[in-house]
Amino acid sequence: MLIFCIQEIFLPLEDSRINLHVTTAVRANGYLKIVIRSLLSLSLSLSISVDIYLSIYLSACLFILYITLLTTSLCCYLSIYLSIYLSVYLSIYLSIYLSICLSIYLSIYPPVCLQVFSVCSVHYSLIFTKHMYFKLFVFIYLSAFYIAFVTISFANIYLSIYLSICLVCLYVISVYSVYLSLSLSLSLSLSLSHFYQRLWLMYVKLVVSIYLSIYLPLFAFIRSWCLHYISLSNFTNDLSRCM
Repeated sequence: MLIFCIQEIFLPLEDSRINLHVTTAVRANGYLKIVIRSLLSLSLSLSISVDIYLSIYLSACLFILYITLLTTSLCCYLSIYLSIYLSVYLSIYLSIYLSICLSIYLSIYPPVCLQVFSVCSVHYSLIFTKHMYFKLFVFIYLSAFYIAFVTISFANIYLSIYLSICLVCLYVISVYSVYLSLSLSLSLSLSLSHFYQRLWLMYVKLVVSIYLSIYLPLFAFIRSWCLHYISLSNFTNDLSRCM
C-alpha cells in the first residue's frame, strides 16, 4: 500500500519531465528543419544567381567578339581605301608634275635655242660677206654651233625619252603599290581577325567548358539534394502528423 502511494505521488513528476524533454526535442527538430530549409533556399538562390551571372558574362564575351570582328573589318576597309587613295593621288600628282616639266621644257628651251641659232647665223653671215679674212673663224664657230645644236637636239630627244620612261615607271610603281597595299592590308586584316576570333573563341570555349564540367553538375547535385531533402522532410512531417 505504501509503495502504491509513493508511485501515485512521483509518477506525475516523471510524466511531466518526459513531456518536457519531448517538447524540447520537437522544438529543436523544428528549428533545425527551419535552418536547413533556409540554407537550402539560400543555396538554390545562389546557384540561380550564378547561372544568370554566367549567362550574362558569356553574352558579353560574344558581344565583345562581334565588336572586335567588326572593328577589324572596318580597319581593313579603311586601310584599303587609304592605300588606294594615296597611291592613285600620288601617281596622278607626280604624272601632272612631270608632264608640266616636260611641256615647259619642250615649249621654252628648243624655241629659244632655234632663235639664238638663227640670230647668230644671220649675224655671222653678214660678217662673212663683209670681212673675208674671218672665213676660217666663222666656219669653225658655225661648225661648233651646229655641233652644239645637234647635241642639244639629241639631249632633248634623250630627255623626252627619259621622261617618258619615268612616267611609265611611275605608273608601274603606282599599280604595284596599289596591289601591294591591297595584299598587305587584306593579309593583315585577315590575320588579325582570325587571331582575335580564335583567341576569343578559345576563351569562350574554356569558360563554357568550365561552366558545363564543374559548375553545372555541382549546382545540379545541390538542387537535387535540396529537393530530395525538402521532399523527405515534408514526408516525415506528414507521417508524424498522421501518427
